[in-house]
Amino acid sequence: MRRWLKSVTMLVLIMLCMKWQPSVLAKATTVTSKLPITTYTLDGRVDTYGSVNGSYSGYIESYDRCEILKMNDSGWVKVRYPVSNGYKTAYTYSKFFFENVDFLESTIQLGKNMSVYIKSDLSGKIGTVYATDEVIAVGNDGSNTQIIYPVSGGYKMGWIRGIYYNEADGVVTEIEDGYYQIKSAINGEYVLDVYGGNRDNFANVQIYQNCATMNQAYLILRQSDGYYMIQALHSNKVLDVYGGLKENGTNVIQYEKNGGDNQLWKIYRTADGYYRFQSKGNGKFLDVYAGIAENENNVHIWENNGTVAQKFELAPVTVDGQAYQKPEVSVREKVVSYLNECATVAWQPQYSFTHWSGGRTWWSGTTYYGIPYSQYTRRTTLEQFKQNMSGTTYIGPSGRSTYLGSDCSSAVSMAYRTVNEAFPITATYYMFPKYSYMKQVGNYYAGALTSSSQICAQNGRNTMYEAYRNLQPGDLLLQTEHVMMVTEVGQDYVKVTHQTTFSSALSSTWRVNEKWSYSSLFNNNYIPVTMKEW
Repeated sequence: MRRWLKSVTMLVLIMLCMKWQPSVLAKATTVTSKLPITTYTLDGRVDTYGSVNGSYSGYIESYDRCEILKMNDSGWVKVRYPVSNGYKTAYTYSKFFFENVDFLESTIQLGKNMSVYIKSDLSGKIGTVYATDEVIAVGNDGSNTQIIYPVSGGYKMGWIRGIYYNEADGVVTEIEDGYYQIKSAINGEYVLDVYGGNRDNFANVQIYQNCATMNQAYLILRQSDGYYMIQALHSNKVLDVYGGLKENGTNVIQYEKNGGDNQLWKIYRTADGYYRFQSKGNGKFLDVYAGIAENENNVHIWENNGTVAQKFELAPVTVDGQAYQKPEVSVREKVVSYLNECATVAWQPQYSFTHWSGGRTWWSGTTYYGIPYSQYTRRTTLEQFKQNMSGTTYIGPSGRSTYLGSDCSSAVSMAYRTVNEAFPITATYYMFPKYSYMKQVGNYYAGALTSSSQICAQNGRNTMYEAYRNLQPGDLLLQTEHVMMVTEVGQDYVKVTHQTTFSSALSSTWRVNEKWSYSSLFNNNYIPVTMKEW
């Protein structure tokens, strides 16, 4: 929810669930000194007024390049914008420009160069913000952040990829995937260490004098949700909050990867250049016991206290003389990435049009996500859909039987075609293992059956669970009249992306990385299949 713009001289910022919820202690008479700001409106057409609370003056289009000239804490901005015969200056609401209108005028540095875009869906690149630029993080929309940053003659406001915001003790940041030593800020001679080079589950994590050994080096990898996994190089096991517990003092160990939230970490960059690690599982921070630098001193988790015990230096290292090289994208990753992009592409109809089956309308000016559902034009590729876009506006055919779309089976067929051009664009009936281009995943009996409920009933729960355990990203879960693609595999669950019914909450006919337990899959008669070429 957007709130009225308030100026800030002193502010305590508390972030919950990656949303801005500041507490204002005092107000100033001006909102920001960072003027003029070149920017664009958040959404569609915006009305303007001759004065604050005055009469109608005109309007600003979604992609008009504007300049905010003046701001105040009553929720108005003075703005200069293009019209047919030049430029016009008028007033409008600040909420039309700022995603979060309670923001700090305090600055951060991003630590790397980043592209800046017009809209929160990262459409329309407008420039670059540099690693050492002082920027204000205004707010976030999903996983992207709106910032004000310096340019020649003033400031610009736009959107960057990732979540960046102020906290009392650091800024959420991104680091490059790579090999690192994790040095304690208490004393840089002491580093994170797995006790005795032990390779077993439950081996303790501590600090120890830097010996440049493999049990003191870690592969830090960003995950799809923006959190990081920290993997000990000597054992390939990852830093884990014991038992997923939430109490202060819970021990940190190494354990085999299992996809749990207690093995994922958010990384903060502090004003003095250190890093802090916050557990996704409980919100507490990696902490050196009592802030003491000595051999075998324990590492655990503790609530945020901002002390040096919770700060670390990341020192890149090489392994066998080689820096970390991100592996090439596998064919399975390519297929999953393609389908997820089909499912998340943002678009607005130029004209309203009716859904292929009737009963609902795709409304002009409303933002939707994912190639729309249609069984009339189900052979639409991602490339074809993008070719019928102008920015984020869909300008292609808009008839009920002609608008570009896909359905559950044609969408996964198109994804498979990115690695196998010969894969047919088919329906769910033709995705059963009996067909020459498909195969089952696991050792269940399918024979010539084309009913998923019959296959599940004939094989039973235990056999089908064992088959689910063989799934990999890019495989399919097939029901007689529906199909979903596996995007992530956990210990007793999978995540899937699929084209399905419309959700008004998501503004989409897609579900992306939706979590399904084995029991839910079996109870809904899903069988695991894949294309024969894997």
